[in-house]
Amino acid sequence: MRAFFSSSPKRREPDAGPPAEETPALRMRVSGRRRAVLVRTAVWAALAAGPLALAVSCAVPHGVVRTRPAPAASSAGDGAAQSVVDPSGSAQVFLALWLRAGSSGDAAAVAAVRAMAPSVAVPVWGEHAPAVERVFAVRAVQVSGAAWSVTVAAEFRASAPPSPGGAASAVRYFAVPLVVSPGKPKTGVVPGVTVTAAPAEVAAPAAAKDVPSLDALYGAEVSAGSPLAVTAGEFLAAYASGSSGAERYLAPGVTLPALVPAPYAGVSVERISADGHGDGAVAADGSRVRLRVQVTARDAAGGQWPLTYALELSARQGRWEVAALQSGLEPAGSRAVGGGQR
Repeated sequence: MRAFFSSSPKRREPDAGPPAEETPALRMRVSGRRRAVLVRTAVWAALAAGPLALAVSCAVPHGVVRTRPAPAASSAGDGAAQSVVDPSGSAQVFLALWLRAGSSGDAAAVAAVRAMAPSVAVPVWGEHAPAVERVFAVRAVQVSGAAWSVTVAAEFRASAPPSPGGAASAVRYFAVPLVVSPGKPKTGVVPGVTVTAAPAEVAAPAAAKDVPSLDALYGAEVSAGSPLAVTAGEFLAAYASGSSGAERYLAPGVTLPALVPAPYAGVSVERISADGHGDGAVAADGSRVRLRVQVTARDAAGGQWPLTYALELSARQGRWEVAALQSGLEPAGSRAVGGGQR
């Protein structure tokens, strides 16, 4: 039987047209599989980017102070949601371009100014054109629904033109008036920003009033050789030098990200004051004390940095442990954590 089947000539199949891999059905199946792979890849990429985006947004400092909250997104007459934009970034860009536009031959800056502010005149510099280091928004006020006034600080190099008083000023402030047209994301209309007039140079923001007295808050001088002072000094020396040894001074459950790269080669404690436990002796378990530690940190180039750290320490098993890195302005009894996490 096996010989019969092995010796018989192979049956010739009828011509089925083009090879299987070229048929429309197979091409559709291959295309579907490719789409599935791309979708899975996109999903995993989105999942991976989510925490990263959150970390970046938390890490970036926010220098703009908004005195009035932006209005919540509303619905336009055609049912498309509107997008409201804080124009602080646009004000920064405009002021930088406006200062550049005064330089002869910078046609690109002039064109960019005209696009953002069609009716605004550009400056004309004399012998000394301002050399701008950077610009940054420090205050944004929503005057009315679409009208804003953004105060932008401009930091100049020493070659900047002198102020009207005759003395060169390193930082000068300009108020930029803008009107914002809301965008409609569902219809593809992006928000628009128009500068309505030339910037106005204004005074620096006033200092805050009713600032709490830290001397009154941290009124007890801590003895230099006490357990409290030794723990705080050794912790800051390890922390400022980027050493992993800082972890052994932390209370259980507290984590503190290391300084990377290590910025300092050494730390000298100048003064330690506390809101209690001035003698610095170890107290009963669970006792807490807040410190203001003034130090001088030295970098590798020999520079000296006067720094002040606010720490909260807790007593446990006959020793002091760092429970939090704070701002120093927390009210009495506060357990707010600055750098550490519990």
